[in-house]
Amino acid sequence: MQGSFQMADKPAVMRQLLPRLLYNYDLVVSQTFTTSAGELWGFYSSLSDSRNASSRFYTRWEQYGGSYTQYSMDADGNNLAITDSATNADNSQGAWVTIVNRTDPTNIAWVPVYVWNNVAWITNSRPIYNQQGTYIGVCSTDLELEFINRLLSERAKMVSRPTIINSRPLPISPTRCSRLCTRTCKPGSFRWRR
Repeated sequence: MQGSFQMADKPAVMRQLLPRLLYNYDLVVSQTFTTSAGELWGFYSSLSDSRNASSRFYTRWEQYGGSYTQYSMDADGNNLAITDSATNADNSQGAWVTIVNRTDPTNIAWVPVYVWNNVAWITNSRPIYNQQGTYIGVCSTDLELEFINRLLSERAKMVSRPTIINSRPLPISPTRCSRLCTRTCKPGSFRWRR
């Protein structure tokens, strides 16, 4: 989500979020925005059984002032049931909100990895502004880190022979390129040999 937003029409902003979540269902598990007043709005998607794609479920978060409601919903965005609610809810101090530099429109912040519902997550947040350039909240995307495992597992199936990835920093001063090397090289003079 880039550009400016009119928080007076939060349902219109929500209509922008759901298609993104549905399109990126295998990577993205939530699309949210949190207003500067601490209102949490957005969608969450996950599998109740990680081995069964048909077990996907959807959740909608809506909050007017301190009145927070969580709904189960179908993939078309229709609310099925209220699954949680609270009064006096305030999400303004959530890690996904406080990590953002509110004065820098180009700021993109990553919340350190955390565990929620026995799943490792990482959150990307950025500030959002109204048409006058005033900070009005953050837009966030949550990723389950399981997608990295799935991605690497699929990639491993495509490799026809064993592959080893070896990484080490390049030397900054004249040094040996490995423990077995007897010559001293200048920085940038290393050559790969087969």
